[in-house]
Amino acid sequence: MVRMMIESEPSRKFIDLSDEMTESFLKYTGVPQYRKLCFAVHELVINAVEASLSQYGCSGAYGACGAEEQGPSLADRSGELKAAGSGCTISLKMELVESDIVITISNRAEPSAVQRLHSMRGMTLDDLLHEERGRGLLIAKRLSDELTFDQDERGQITIELRKRRRRWA
Repeated sequence: MVRMMIESEPSRKFIDLSDEMTESFLKYTGVPQYRKLCFAVHELVINAVEASLSQYGCSGAYGACGAEEQGPSLADRSGELKAAGSGCTISLKMELVESDIVITISNRAEPSAVQRLHSMRGMTLDDLLHEERGRGLLIAKRLSDELTFDQDERGQITIELRKRRRRWA
């Protein structure tokens, strides 16, 4: 078994670090076409950061920030700053378990977050094409063999992506 894990406050840095860690882990474990799975994990991490930051009064993939290319101002990072003092964390755990890659992302979000995830289960790309949200989750579902999510009574969401190493498409 091989395992890597990071835990941090929700932020742009966490997204960047998780991208680098995911790529390294999947290369190390010999996953063919690892970039597809990297993309799926990237989408799930962005969703987790957004969900966590939305509890602290900000919106968007990177807090209230509009353009990623511009340096973040204090206003752009308001949600990150509020989350930083709250004890709110996101964790990303990747494991090679026998013939499966198991990637688990955990974060806190509002209680209705998993209900929204469940409501998107039967949707197709055509259903979500013109929607503002949901395509990343649909892509992650398509690129994995199994995608599950759950939320406990404290608001902790756990999303698990599982990919069998024998089936790489």
